[in-house]
Amino acid sequence: MDAMLNKLILKYEKGMKMKILIIEDTALKLASISRVLKNAGFTEIDSEKNLEDGLNAIEKSVKSDDRYGVIITDMWYPREDRSPEEQCGLELVDTVKARGYNIPVIICSNQQYRCENALGEVLYKENGDWDKELLISLVKKAYN
Repeated sequence: MDAMLNKLILKYEKGMKMKILIIEDTALKLASISRVLKNAGFTEIDSEKNLEDGLNAIEKSVKSDDRYGVIITDMWYPREDRSPEEQCGLELVDTVKARGYNIPVIICSNQQYRCENALGEVLYKENGDWDKELLISLVKKAYN
């Protein structure tokens, strides 16, 4: 069998077990996004709170051949542990592309952004009135 067919069979056997990485430093927002994903059937969800740890997790997943299927990132979070928030989301998207990781990235931020290297953007609102269906459809798009 060719590699593409094996990959499709593996996806079918795993069901919705695609690994997802969320990079988000706000606990409430992380919990909200995670809950939406779990309610949609996605169970393998990891999270990091800063750029350095996020990139390390991505690199580790690529090297272990158990790579993330999609990355969901905020735009503003610390570069490293205990540092001030910076606009690290665009840097993450650009770094994932530059390193050739071939992992789709979804931006989920409380400010509207457009990024040509991202799979898509979701405008997050703390009051709960945000497009959860768009997030799920983008994750499923990455899955297929």
